[in-house]
Amino acid sequence: MACDIRLAEEDDAEAISRVIVAARRQSNAGDYSPAVIDRVAENFSPAAVLNLLGSRTVFVAVDGAVVLDTASLDGTVSLHRIKSRASVCS
Repeated sequence: MACDIRLAEEDDAEAISRVIVAARRQSNAGDYSPAVIDRVAENFSPAAVLNLLGSRTVFVAVDGAVVLDTASLDGTVSLHRIKSRASVCS
């Protein structure tokens, strides 16, 4: 699947939240209870993502208007990448 990578925009916050929460639920399901995962997911609500957009450089991989994946740079040191099951960019 071909996709484009671009800087995230405020209008992407809800879709970014969905991608992050889905990936967290999938990757953490074997290690944490649903209640713990729900608490972690609150940190990635659309409002929380909007806040992150103001403090980090956030990218999205998109197929048209659909956000497939996201990654962010926290300052100049860390890359925080969420690999969703649905993302396959070539």
